[in-house]
Amino acid sequence: MLFYCNSCRYIFEEAEGCQQCPDCGKMTVRIANEEERSEYKRNQEENRRLDQMERGAF
Repeated sequence: MLFYCNSCRYIFEEAEGCQQCPDCGKMTVRIANEEERSEYKRNQEENRRLDQMERGAF
């Protein structure tokens, strides 16, 4: 399940319900909406691509 922090805009994955942001520590967490889930997926894909490029460079 993906969550979104309204304070710092951190999007993160948690297996169970979450109330506190692991990044900023504030209690402003909610379930991520569709747009935020799409952003998270794009970021994950970009990170994988960058990791692959780094591994190929060495």
